[in-house]
Amino acid sequence: MIENLNDNDISNKNKVDRSEYWKIFTDDLKRYGNIKIRIKEHQEIHEKVQKEIICLNEQKQEILKYLQAAISFINILNNEITYYKGIQYNLNLNNRINMPSGFSQPFLFIVYR
Repeated sequence: MIENLNDNDISNKNKVDRSEYWKIFTDDLKRYGNIKIRIKEHQEIHEKVQKEIICLNEQKQEILKYLQAAISFINILNNEITYYKGIQYNLNLNNRINMPSGFSQPFLFIVYR
């Protein structure tokens, strides 16, 4: 009889454990379903951000090209101004004439549209 009680207790315990197990299992499935949806949402957001990063990098490269062209242009202007200042200085020394300098530091405005 003692053995029967123990066996019944064990079978009852197993039944409770099984029902609890299935309940936990179904709850987990529901929760994992929501997790999968959230993962998909975050993957879509990640892909959008990656595309935006690529677009911004392309814009950055284009801006750097314009900047390099502007720097080259400024260097050419600076060399020309220096050359003409040197010629004017030599003329002033040779002719002993004080002429006002026609060249000053240039202001260069770069407009990007």
